[in-house]
Amino acid sequence: MEKLNKYYEVRDQIGLCDGFSWIGTGPLSTAISVWTHRTHWSQRGPIVDFENTRENGILSYEALDGEVNLRRFSEMLKNYDGKCYWHPLKPELDGFRIAMHRQWYAMIGDDYDEWGLVLNAIERQKMTIDGPKFCSEAGSIAIAQGIPRYVLEEYMPNKYLNILLNEKRALRPGGMAMLPIWGKEVRLI
Repeated sequence: MEKLNKYYEVRDQIGLCDGFSWIGTGPLSTAISVWTHRTHWSQRGPIVDFENTRENGILSYEALDGEVNLRRFSEMLKNYDGKCYWHPLKPELDGFRIAMHRQWYAMIGDDYDEWGLVLNAIERQKMTIDGPKFCSEAGSIAIAQGIPRYVLEEYMPNKYLNILLNEKRALRPGGMAMLPIWGKEVRLI
């Protein structure tokens, strides 16, 4: 499928817990875009490996449709009406991928926080380790709990890291994309 050409070109380079920011075209995305330049956040989860065939697929951690879950990433891209950007984690942070992965994995099945999403548009919400989560809150938790504070502080000053580390508040999707832990973003669709 032509829509996925760029994804298939870089797919093997996408690492565990690399980020994905999304810009949707629906009514909720339009409302979210008033406060942030991206409308959704997810991160790469594990790869399902079917005996080293080309059938293996990337899963993506999401907080969407009622809970934190895993989804087939290529299907999300294929069916998405909008844009998606890949944010590769900087190589010096590779050693923290498993710790972030554990944070995301521990959140699977947590309820989706619709009310927190609405409130986060008005004022950034405190991260809730136990309880429901919206997309960028789950990503905020995975980063704040998966990468030690002293390592993240090496990237200061940064407005979004300050919100995450010092205010202990969940970022919006656009703020997640602006964290200095990512390399150059690549548009996938």
